[in-house]
Amino acid sequence: MEEARFEAAWSEYCAPLARYCTFSTGSRQDGEDIAAETFSRLLATHRDIRPEKTEAWLFTVAHNLCVSHHRANTRNRRLIARITERRPESDGEAWSDSPLWEAVRQLDERSRLAVYLRAIEDRPFSEVAHLMNASEGAAKMSYYRAMERLRALLSPTMSDSTASRAGGIADVE
Repeated sequence: MEEARFEAAWSEYCAPLARYCTFSTGSRQDGEDIAAETFSRLLATHRDIRPEKTEAWLFTVAHNLCVSHHRANTRNRRLIARITERRPESDGEAWSDSPLWEAVRQLDERSRLAVYLRAIEDRPFSEVAHLMNASEGAAKMSYYRAMERLRALLSPTMSDSTASRAGGIADVE
């Protein structure tokens, strides 16, 4: 996409697209992130989008990104609920021997830190990033990759007997 057309699209559609994404996600930060990703995809596209179709293309891509965002958040909320249900109540209490905590132990140190700070302590990504000495985007990526890894470790490999002993965490998918 040529620079002038991109700038014209940005000027005309950035604010309405960000409002739509914010409305759809319920979060200003997530909405702005998705709007920025949408424009990033517009800039990177190698297809020639006709000027009269630009708005429809942008909102279609934004809608699809919002749907993906909701799906990921739903899966993550279920997993976070499972993690927080089983977290140690005090600093002196040992971690449980449940499959969930075993899966958390299998994560690399950076991923465990991201999961702990975000899911257990419920810190915003800006604080997670600061404590991880990373950019906010890198902290988000570490967290989401860790959550994907936990889902992969827990969901397909757990037998029915393991799931029943674990209190039903096999439904994390």
